[in-house]
Amino acid sequence: MVNKKYLIDFCRETMNHTNGYLLASDFTGWCEGMSALIAYAAIHLFRCSGTIEVVYGTFNGEGHTWCEIDGEIIDATVDQFGDDYSIYSTKLYTEKYTKIRIVTVSELDNLIWDSDIDYMEHNLNL
Repeated sequence: MVNKKYLIDFCRETMNHTNGYLLASDFTGWCEGMSALIAYAAIHLFRCSGTIEVVYGTFNGEGHTWCEIDGEIIDATVDQFGDDYSIYSTKLYTEKYTKIRIVTVSELDNLIWDSDIDYMEHNLNL
């Protein structure tokens, strides 16, 4: 399994550097794009071989999207729901997640920009 903290930090840094404008510090409204980016990075850059899914559902009753790698929640935008939720500690509140639909990474290709891929490939320090 890839280092969860490194993957999240790397993808948040990528999203901040490639969007041409300042994003909210908690990435409010970017959960779908961020989840697609995490899945892409996990597969193509970090070479994760496990099950990687992008999940549409709810967090604490609010619409949300996140990534799961081998069943572990990787959610780089959960902090948009309040300071009590750490992007690195999703195991503490897994009961707040409700899955509605799981999609394959290939279905989200239109959410991953070439500039994101270029930035990640040139700045990856494993």
